[in-house]
Order: sequence, then structure tokens, then C-alpha cells
Amino acid sequence: MIARVEAIRTGRSLNQEIKYEFKTLSGAGQTLALSTHGAIRLADALRWGNETGCQFAVGLRTIWGQRRGPQLI
Repeated sequence: MIARVEAIRTGRSLNQEIKYEFKTLSGAGQTLALSTHGAIRLADALRWGNETGCQFAVGLRTIWGQRRGPQLI
């Protein structure tokens, strides 16, 4: 979703916005295509999740709480 918004904002194609891929070392799950902004947001979520002692998805809900968490997860 972040990459699509960036593509609209910049006037570039979605393929031009995608710069990174996130995947687990075990190969489980899908590969996540990320724009630069998406990679930054994912890194924030991973960091916040690590600081709170939970996985990054739970970290989003824990850190942002009612302000953002319920809308994202």
C-alpha cells in the first residue's frame, strides 16, 4: 500500500517504486516487496517490536495503540 501511494505521489510506476524485498531466511511466507518508505516503516516496526519484547506485528499494536494499531492490523 505504501508503494502504491508513493507511485501516485511521484508519478512513477509501481515497479519503479519497489526497491527492496523482505523475506524470512526459512523461506516461510510470502516475499514482501517494499518501496524505500515501506522499508523504513518496516524497520521501525521491527525496532519497536524488539524494544517491547514482541514480534513486529504485535509491536505495531503495542506502540501505536488505539491511535493507529487497530487500523493497521
